[in-house]
Amino acid sequence: MTAPQTPYIPTNVPSAPKTEGAATGRNQRDRRYIATFFDVHRNAKRFPNGRPWTGWREIAANRDTNPMVQDGFCSGLEQGHAIFDENTGTQQDRAATWGARWFAPWVPYEKYFKIDYRRERITFAYQQMWADEDRGLREYYKAASDLGIQLNLRVEPGVIPHPQIVHKLGEPSRMILIAQAAMAGDPWLLGFIDEPNPTLAEILNYNQRGLPMFGAAPMGRPAVVETPDGVPQRDAIQAVLTAGPNADMMAILAKLAADAAAQAVTAALDAREQQQADKKAQHGAKVKAGMARKAQQHSQSSQSSQSSQKPAESAA
Repeated sequence: MTAPQTPYIPTNVPSAPKTEGAATGRNQRDRRYIATFFDVHRNAKRFPNGRPWTGWREIAANRDTNPMVQDGFCSGLEQGHAIFDENTGTQQDRAATWGARWFAPWVPYEKYFKIDYRRERITFAYQQMWADEDRGLREYYKAASDLGIQLNLRVEPGVIPHPQIVHKLGEPSRMILIAQAAMAGDPWLLGFIDEPNPTLAEILNYNQRGLPMFGAAPMGRPAVVETPDGVPQRDAIQAVLTAGPNADMMAILAKLAADAAAQAVTAALDAREQQQADKKAQHGAKVKAGMARKAQQHSQSSQSSQSSQKPAESAA
C-alpha cells in the first residue's frame, strides 16, 4: 500500500458562512463552509495548538430558532490546516494550505473521534478502542481454544496458535498495543518524529525507516480482516463460537484433521529420507577412514622394511 494520500483542501472557499440561518441559503453550496479543528495531541515544535483537521461544515437547519445547535461536519476530516486571509475570508494560497498538512503512520477509526463543536477540539476514545480490542482478543482465543480441543492442540492466551488454527481463524490482532501506545503519546505514532518505533512499525507493517510496506494500514486495521482461506476473520470466529455438531463444522474439522495427517505423513517421509541420507554419509565416512588407515599402515610397513635393509648393507 502506498503512503497516506495528501489531503484535498480546495481553495477560494469561505472560512465562515456568508449567510446566517438556513432560510437565507440560496443553494446547498451557500450552506457549507470549511473549518479547521485541532486535536488534543500537542507538540511544542510541530503542533503547539494540536494537530489540525479540516473538513466541510454545513449550517444547521434550525440554528435560527435554537442557538445551542452547532454546525456539523458533512465530510470526512483531512489531516491539514486550511489557512485563510483575515480580511477577505478566503484561503491565502494553495502553497500555504499544503504546507500545513501533516502525516502520521496511523490514525484511529472515525468511530473513535470525539468532536467538541463548541470548543472546536477533537479527542479520541482510546479507552474504548482498547476495550474493543480486548473483547476481540477474548473472542479470538475462545474460538481458538474450541478448535484446539477438537484438534488436540494446545492454545495459550497471548501466543499465536498452531498454524492449523491460524489457517482457520487468522492471527490474533495486536492493535491493542497501538491503543496503549496512543494513550501513552508515542511520538512516532502521533506524527511528531520521523524515527519509527520498531515494535509499532512491525505491527503496522512499516519498515525500519518508517515507510509503509505492502499491506500497511496507515488508518489502522483494514475494515475486514481475512483469514488465509479468504474468510472474514470475524465471521470465522463467530462460526466457531456459535457452531454446534453440524455437518459444516464437522466437515471443517475433518479437513483440518486430514491436513494434519498429511503433514504428519510428509514429515515422517522427510525424516526417513534424511535418516537414509545420514546413514549413507556415515558409511562413506567409515570407508574413507578405513582407506586412510590402510594407507597409513602401508606407509609405516614400507618405512620399517627400508630401515631393516640399511643395517644389512652396512654389515656387508
